[in-house]
Amino acid sequence: MGEDKAKKKGESYILDKDLVKKAIEIVMPAIRTCMEGKIFKRKCLSICVLEPKKGKVLHTENIKDEEWDHDFEKIASSKAKVSYKGKTDTALISLRKPWSFEVGDTIYPGGVYYKGLVIGVSGVEPYFDEMIANWIIFAIKGLCSKEMGKNIGLMNDFKEDFLPEDWSKI
Repeated sequence: MGEDKAKKKGESYILDKDLVKKAIEIVMPAIRTCMEGKIFKRKCLSICVLEPKKGKVLHTENIKDEEWDHDFEKIASSKAKVSYKGKTDTALISLRKPWSFEVGDTIYPGGVYYKGLVIGVSGVEPYFDEMIANWIIFAIKGLCSKEMGKNIGLMNDFKEDFLPEDWSKI
């Protein structure tokens, strides 16, 4: 994240596999809480994050705390690719552009598109797949914003605690 790695022209300046892994690590406690609290129907999940420019798989992460009864990695990848192609969430494609699905596409929610960031999640209920994808997208957004702020000097002006002692003076 933010380190000077040898990057090729056309690659994201900030978004890389390490940043994606950090974002997933940030949301993993919430995912585990839902799995252990029986909020989700399964304890297995696949997460597929696409590279924004070319739509290729940037990172895949799987949780296999129990036997998979479907190929969730393939389904998550399909959800991500459908979202990438349609430039919107798979739930919205199902409702507003169902004719755009192709043979072999996954038609269920769980693919999320946000300003070029695309994630597909599969393994639990489709609405929870979508929730998890959104958690990860916003963790990525925050980490990218932090890195960009450091790179352009935005973060240099902030003190450790920049809020006023007395809120009544705001």
